[in-house]
This record gives sequence, C-alpha cells and structure tokens, in this order.
Amino acid sequence: MPAYATDGDQGFGGVNMRLDPGQIPPGLAANARNKRFLNAVARTRPGVVLLPWSNKAEDDYIHKVYAENSIVRYSGKRAFVDSTATPAITASYVASGLIDGGFDDASAWDDSGSRWSVANNVATVTATGTVENLTQTIGTTAGRDYLVTFEITAWTNGNVTPFIGNSSSDATISTHRLGKIGKFARILHATGTDSDKIKLQADADFIGTIDNVAVSEPAQVQNRDYHCSDHAYTTEATCVAAGETWVKPQGPLSNPDRGPYFKRDDNAAGDLVAPLDGSGDVNDGWLDQGSRVFKFGTTYGVGLYSDPNSVEYILVATSTGVYAAREGMLAFKLAGLVDAGGPVTFVQAFNQVVMFRGEEKSPYLMKNLTAGFTAIVQEDNTEEFEENDQGDGTQIIPNASNAIYFQNRLLIPHTRDLVSASDFLNITRYLPVLSSFRINQGSADSLVALHKFDSTTIVCFKQSSVYMVRNVYGNLTDLVLDEMTSGYGCAAAKSIVSVGRDVWFLSDKRGVCSLGITESGAVQGVDQPISEPIQPLIDRINWHNAHLAVSAYANNRFYIAVSLDSGLDPDGNKSNTAVLIFDFLNQFWTGYDDGIYVKEWVEPIVWGRKRLCFLGYDGTINLYDDIELGGIEDETVDSAGVRSSTPITDELTTRGYNLGTPDRKKWHAARVNVQTLASTFTASAQVDGVEEQTVISTITTDSTKYDKPFYQADYVATNANDDFNVPYRQDYSVSLGASDEILIGTGINPDFHQESSHKLRLREEGRYTQVKIESSQGSTRLASVLVDGLPRNQYLRKET
Repeated sequence: MPAYATDGDQGFGGVNMRLDPGQIPPGLAANARNKRFLNAVARTRPGVVLLPWSNKAEDDYIHKVYAENSIVRYSGKRAFVDSTATPAITASYVASGLIDGGFDDASAWDDSGSRWSVANNVATVTATGTVENLTQTIGTTAGRDYLVTFEITAWTNGNVTPFIGNSSSDATISTHRLGKIGKFARILHATGTDSDKIKLQADADFIGTIDNVAVSEPAQVQNRDYHCSDHAYTTEATCVAAGETWVKPQGPLSNPDRGPYFKRDDNAAGDLVAPLDGSGDVNDGWLDQGSRVFKFGTTYGVGLYSDPNSVEYILVATSTGVYAAREGMLAFKLAGLVDAGGPVTFVQAFNQVVMFRGEEKSPYLMKNLTAGFTAIVQEDNTEEFEENDQGDGTQIIPNASNAIYFQNRLLIPHTRDLVSASDFLNITRYLPVLSSFRINQGSADSLVALHKFDSTTIVCFKQSSVYMVRNVYGNLTDLVLDEMTSGYGCAAAKSIVSVGRDVWFLSDKRGVCSLGITESGAVQGVDQPISEPIQPLIDRINWHNAHLAVSAYANNRFYIAVSLDSGLDPDGNKSNTAVLIFDFLNQFWTGYDDGIYVKEWVEPIVWGRKRLCFLGYDGTINLYDDIELGGIEDETVDSAGVRSSTPITDELTTRGYNLGTPDRKKWHAARVNVQTLASTFTASAQVDGVEEQTVISTITTDSTKYDKPFYQADYVATNANDDFNVPYRQDYSVSLGASDEILIGTGINPDFHQESSHKLRLREEGRYTQVKIESSQGSTRLASVLVDGLPRNQYLRKET
C-alpha cells in the first residue's frame, strides 16, 4: 500500500481570510475568532475584566433614615494615627468619627482664633480677618480617602475650604474652595501630620454660615486580594495553620469582611441605624450586598484627564452628568453639567479639558475637578503673543464634534470644511476671519476629523478625501495645503490612530487604510487597504453604523471596533459588535473578537502602567486583552451590580492542507496538539465541498483525572495531599466553591496548561482538508496540526 503523504503547520502566526484555503501560506489560518497568536501558538484571548473602581457607585452612607431597598456604600471603620509609621485601625465601627456635625455643642469644635462662633446649631463667621480654621479630631487615617459633606446656609463673600490634614495636602484632592449657598460633597485625601483632623478653613474674606457637616470613609477600594479572617496572618499558610479562614475578596481594604454595599430592608423601618454595629456585625435593618459594580447608564464618551500633579482620572460623560474615577477611588460625579446630551469628545489642553458635543451644542470647559464642566466664558489674553492675530471681534470657540490641541492652540473642524484655531495659550476664544482656514472649499464631502502627523503638520480627513496642512505654527500665515488622495476618506473620526510613523483609519467600504512615509520622506496614501487579508470581515461591516468605529494602538497591536452584520448589541441598540486586531510583532491580522461591545477605547493606569480598556455600551469600563490580568472568562455585571463571569467561546479554522498538489486526495487522518486549561473543545475536519466534514466527540478535560498511570487515584481539588504538580493529570485548573479552601503546600500554578495530542479519522475526499478547533469554555491553545492522505494518482485504479 502506498505511504501516506503529510502536510500541516508547526505553529500559527495569524490569518488570511481572503485567499482560497488551499492557497494560504503555511503558518496562517483561514479564520480565527477570539484568538491570539503568541509564540506560534493560537490561544484563547484573555478575558475581559471589570474595573471595580470605575463604576457609578451608589452614595456613601450618611447618618440618616433610609427608605426600604436603598443601597449605600459603607466602610464603617474609624481610624487613628499612632506613633508608628503604619496607621492603626481601631475596632470601633461608626457612621463617622465626627461628633456634632449639626453644631449643637460648641465644645466639640476647636476655633483657632476669634472669627468662628458655634451657636444656634450652626457655625458662623461674621467678619473678615485672618485665615482661621474650625477643627475637630475625628480619627481619620493618613493616605485614605474620605467623603466630607456640609451645607453653606448663608453667604456674603469669600470661601470656606474643607481639609482632612494640614496645609501640605494634595491641592487637587484635599483643597476644595467653596463659596455661595448650597450643599457640597467632596472626596478628600487625608495627608500630613494633622491627618486625623477635619478643618473648615475660612479665608480672609469669608463671611457666612455652615451646617450639617458629615464625614465617612467611602469604600473607595473594593479589595481584589484574598485575606485572612484574622488580619494578623498575611499568607494563606499561616492563616490556615492558625485555624483561621482564608476568605475571598469583598469589602474595602479597611474592612474586607463586610460590604462595601448594604441594602436597607423593612426591619426597624424608620429607625436611624448604621449598616454595621460596634462589633462590625450587620445591624438589623440592613443586608450585606458584598461587592458590586454599578453601571454608568447611558454614556456618551470617555476620556482621560491628567491634573497639575500628574494624577490621572478617567472622565465618563453620561445622561446624568460627568463622572471622574481613578484606581483606588470609585467614580464621583463632577459639578456643573447635568446631562452631556449626546456623543462627546474630550480634549485636554494644558491643565484644562474641553468637552465637544457636536455642532448643535456648545462645548464645555473643565478647569479642575472641583468646578467640573461649565459653559465656556471668553477670557482675555494675559499677555500679547505674536502668534495671535491682533484685532477686535474674537468669539467663543465654535461648536464642533471634535478637535485637537496642537502648537498650544485648539484646532477645531466645523461647518463642513472650516478649521478654526483658538488664540495661542487661550482656548476660550478665536478670531473667526483671521484664525480660520478652509479645506478644499466647495467639495461635496465634509470634514470628519483632524490628526497630528508631526510637530508642524496635521492631517485633515474628509468623508471622501484626505489633505495635509503643513507649517502649522506661529500666526498661521505660512500654511500649505496638499491633497493626499481624493479616492477615499475617513468613515469615523475616532477610527484614526497613529501607528508608529503611519496613520491608520477606517475608510468607507474600503476597510482599514494607511498614510505612510516613503523612503524619501514624503507622505502618501497606501492604495491597497491594510485590511485586504481580512476582506470577508470588511464585507460584513454595517456601513450605516460605520461612524461608530473606534481604534486604538496598544500591546503592539492595532484594534478597531466595528459594527458587523445587523450591528445591534444584545439590547437591540446600534453598536460596534466586533473587534478586528492586527499584530505588529507577527505582522498579520489575528481575526476578530466577538461578544464585546466597545463604545470607546481608553488607556488609564491600572496596576502601575497604562493598559487598554474600553467603555462598553452597557455603561461599564473594562480591561481588555491583558495577558497579565485577564482570566479565562469574561466578567459581566447585571443591573443590580452583581458580578459574574461568562465562558469565552473561540474557534480557529486552519488553511487548506493539499499535500503540495492540486489533485484530489483521499484523506486518512488528522492530528492536533492542544494545550488546555478547564477546556471543552471540539475538533472537526472539512474538505472543499458543501458541509463535507468529519467530527470527533467533544473533549472535556477533567482536573481530577490522570491519563497515566491507570491506577492513579483522583486528585483532590483542595490539594489536601499537596500533589498539585504530579504529572499526567488531564487538567491543572483550580476550581473552588464559595466556602472551599486550597492548600498551597509546595506550590500551585493555576495557569498551567496541559498538552495533549488527538487523532481524527478522516473518510472524505477532496482537493484539500481543513481542521477546525472550537472551544466552548476554558483556555484552548492550538500548537500544531498534521494531516495525511493519498494523492489521487496513488489510490485510483482506473482513469478515463
């Protein structure tokens, strides 16, 4: 009998979906979904991770009567600073360390001078003078964040500033100058030698009255670390050895065993009672809700803001206002704008942020987090610069959908083909005639967006053409306009992204296109779309939703979220329904991700470095494609804030193996080598034809079973026998129940992937055969594929 000929791949680097499967070069697959190609292995992508500190948190508890079903965030621990370097925590659970926030007892407060007086249940300053503090020691801890609320009930002039700590406090967090009548709530960071005190500081001009001061420790950090029921033990081994319990993450760092969310039930209705009692137990009338992530609701955009001290915040525009959040602090609502009203773009200019809201709505300006976003007021220039055109007639910057900050100005595309430049170092105003220029006036297409190309050049993207504007500096008198291409333009403003020295963007019905620098240094458009190898995916784009597309460059990959097929999310809303990925290390497309609905990308600092995240259409912010922090499932959350996880389904279809000849073959067998973790997968083979395929049984690995020796006893999931690393177990995943514990012993590695080989018997004939691996759960890595068969001339006995 003739020997079987073989074909296969010893590894995988990407996909080519355009070519006939039998023409695809070795090392490339014909299709991949939810896969990454790393070290020549096709692996399941990392799971999506919800950022628990970036959600629209429920209000922090204040000492008042709550209605049934009210949800509050509450830590309950008061703290103090002792003489050691480490802050100590008392055992006292209270609503707040503050005594007499309603100013019933003057003795509870310390007045540093003669201006403050406490009487008639208020604190009042009646005359101007020197700066003075009204102080109380409340046991707050250095380094923690606290919620301070109070009311200014009468005001003549000046400002009152709440501090937790001394005058060396972080100016962007702890120094909030407040004036005029109203109720105020601020998150303050306790710092300095007086970090155990609250200070209400009246400036020299303040005359007014305050009341209803409250301080509580917000549950600002939902602990993601396991911990011991007795906090004297910091490792699982010492904890278990002491007879204590190694428990899962739950509440804030200062109180990891309860909350941080509590729900009011109907018991003791109408009573004034805190969620926790003096021993840290849940009071009658409250239910411990554990860790929750609450969605932002209707969202319109996301951006980043870096304050003067380089502390970075995520900004989220919603239908209920604008929220800010950073790692270690849950989101808090900014003052000012109540409803963003529609899609927005955030642009930072020095220490300020402009929020553009479209050509039908005026932009808003945020000068600091305390003030929030307010309507722009035209400001005079503090100095005269030769970069500014001289003359009268300046106006507030125009309405627009987006802009860029370039050469110390805002450049704003608007009114079809007009670009207006704000004053130099003054983003509130511009001179309409002298500080504006048109891009191909009279053409039928409109400006979509501007993008920085180099220090003096911008790219102007229109719907059907692309232009370069050079010499953008000084008073803009030396501008030069060049047409790059009139054959195609940009379909979505937020699809434009710099990739090295090139600029990539989505072009209407062409796909992902590129502007690059030639060897001579000239800039030119690349005629062949970058996305040509994945043209079948480009053909599936719902071009009615193409304007929703958003791109990012991170992790040496280009990501573009697009709307495929119906273009609807699970709630029936128009959305981006897939992410297409190009891997620059492999120089190939990796296919696409589905089950992910990206509204906009953002790269905040998470665990010490910039990481790619996205704002979802469901109102959550999620960490994406992070091999370090992502698991084997996608984290999700329901409308009540309860978190859960969903298995990632993925698939890969290999190229068509043809044994190096165009003839038909009689296929014999396929062998696949996989590396699995808690995996269930199916392998099948198909030949060129209609539904001609062979399927083997679905394979589910078992973390308690050994492949050999046959007499090996089942592994105990709690690792009670300290035998986690014994070889030949089918699967090395760790799966525990809510109350289970696991013995660390000599060590465990929950990311171990077990490698195995599987044979698929084939009975079909065809010009080529393809192998398809589909996974319904866990992590499945495809390392190699080998097929064998007989060419036509070796198995035919008769030819006609």
